[in-house]
Amino acid sequence: PPPPPPPPPPPPPPPLQANLGDGAPGPVAMGWGFKAVSTMDSMVGYRQGTLRWLGTAAARLEDGMVWLPCRLAVLSLGVMVGRPWWLLTTARREGAADLSPNASVSMAAYAHAVGVRLGGRNRYDRQERDKPLLGMGYPDPQPASVVAMVHLTRRGLLLWLALAGLLSC
Repeated sequence: PPPPPPPPPPPPPPPLQANLGDGAPGPVAMGWGFKAVSTMDSMVGYRQGTLRWLGTAAARLEDGMVWLPCRLAVLSLGVMVGRPWWLLTTARREGAADLSPNASVSMAAYAHAVGVRLGGRNRYDRQERDKPLLGMGYPDPQPASVVAMVHLTRRGLLLWLALAGLLSC
């Protein structure tokens, strides 16, 4: 009998040329899109005026895009101060009192991480608004607490850069 036919060759690997688009421009474009939405929210994300519809859309889109990163940032703050789960649950509970589902959560995390009270009366576009007080029972912030928040932010950025570097290897 004739010899059996040879097995079919294995499928070729994905072309190397396709990897460049996935590996660099794709994530950069996603970052640009994220920053564009965030900037639009900052510039027109108000609940008033003729561009209210655009501001509301930008604010809601950013709320959704930032929800997970905000909680990961709060968790990393908790790791840096040695109480990750407590800080996450405390920040989520206190932050729920504000309309912003993300900003108030991260502000509450900083308030408890540093031990200061944040929130209260703020000025937005020449209008004063009362925001929830976060970190009740702690003193008002002092220059040293602002420095502590800056140091925590720097350490958090370094932590996330290191993690991104490890994950990209």
